[in-house]
Amino acid sequence: AGAGDDRTLSEEEYRAARAQFERSDRQRIREHGTQLMDVVWNLSNVPPGQEMNALGYVGPLTTHAQGLQSACADEGIIFNLNDRLGN
Repeated sequence: AGAGDDRTLSEEEYRAARAQFERSDRQRIREHGTQLMDVVWNLSNVPPGQEMNALGYVGPLTTHAQGLQSACADEGIIFNLNDRLGN
């Protein structure tokens, strides 16, 4: 979801996804997952015509997406971020 995307993240979806990460008993999954959801939520709320403002989220998005992938791998859950991001 986000600038230039037809699919938007509803507040209910954001809260539900974030809550799943908040309940994790794994600190790194909890940390990266909640912060990743916060970044995604902020990106989904970038107003049309202000897409350049989204550039500030690129670093945190990458950091927390990779951190979540690593934290999940530590638990034996392997996934490819490119598959999840539609690349």
